[in-house]
Amino acid sequence: MTDMLSNDRQTDRETDHQTDRVLGADPDWHVEYPEPFCVVEGSTTTIPCSFTHPVVHKETGVEHRVNRVVWCPDHRICQGNTFSVYDSNVSADSRFLYLGDRVRSCTLQIIKTEKRDTATYRFRFETNADGYTGPPGVRINVTRALGADPDWHVEYPEPFCVVEGSTTTIPCSFTHPVVHKETGVECRVNRVVWCPDNEFCLDTTSYVYDSSNVVADSRFLYLGDRALGADPDWHVEYPKPFCVVEGSTTTIPCSFTHPVVPKGTVVKPVNWVLWCTDYKFCWSTSVYDSSNIVANSRFVYLEDRVGNCTLQIIKTEKRDAGTYRFRFKTNAAGYTGQPGVRITVTSKCYF
Repeated sequence: MTDMLSNDRQTDRETDHQTDRVLGADPDWHVEYPEPFCVVEGSTTTIPCSFTHPVVHKETGVEHRVNRVVWCPDHRICQGNTFSVYDSNVSADSRFLYLGDRVRSCTLQIIKTEKRDTATYRFRFETNADGYTGPPGVRINVTRALGADPDWHVEYPEPFCVVEGSTTTIPCSFTHPVVHKETGVECRVNRVVWCPDNEFCLDTTSYVYDSSNVVADSRFLYLGDRALGADPDWHVEYPKPFCVVEGSTTTIPCSFTHPVVPKGTVVKPVNWVLWCTDYKFCWSTSVYDSSNIVANSRFVYLEDRVGNCTLQIIKTEKRDAGTYRFRFKTNAAGYTGQPGVRITVTSKCYF
């Protein structure tokens, strides 16, 4: 086998740890890979690839002819007894199809990708006189199909238009399972990301917001939260559901807490508070918005931005009946308290 020959540069690399042209030092030996990319589980994907080698061996003058091509996952040298997904010397009915040739193209196709296919793939070719494994390989991530699991879901609004120079809000909600189906570990959101023009929003993506790397003075502000009541540091305390007589003035007692210094950033005082009715996340429709206070409103915010979020409703009307929720935002994150408080408006309350 060519791999056992002493003139195989990759084997030399493994034994004496010296730099050789197999590791990209010789431009005559080269494999060209695409950038890392993401694949949806169950789909078919193609890894475009090309390779070059010298026409003749520099030392012996023997003409190079490729007699073996190999693709392997997560192995740096891809030779010997290394596990491979494709080997031209081995005949197998595989999901990995070699679409290339033994002259220049080394394109590989993966049919019905699976989660276990996530790996860094490298191509190796061997001639009658030498062998070469092309670095650095290409990283492929296999992700869950979009919308395939109803337990994992993000709800977006319909496409809409924004006037240049204005401020706009993208309402959005998400759900996830309480515990991981396979491991039984409780699911807790520890990072949230927004990115433009990328289907999967992975680590190689350009972000406009990343909770693990908060950018000061960014034009993109995250108004959402990371979980609905999963973190005791973020909390809103509501009263029990109660009844209000139509035409009367009522008060909704309320208090809230948030961490002073979450991981990775420093929180300034709360800079925005809202009250909304019958809207789970309190992002678009509100009865009170500290950034847009309506004169002569029947909804009056009585307290502060430190810990008290009491709301007063003057001359209650039948249409005021609903579930009220409070939302507050700091410079680092936002939180909508759940489950809210249900208020019933009647002509007469019975206790």
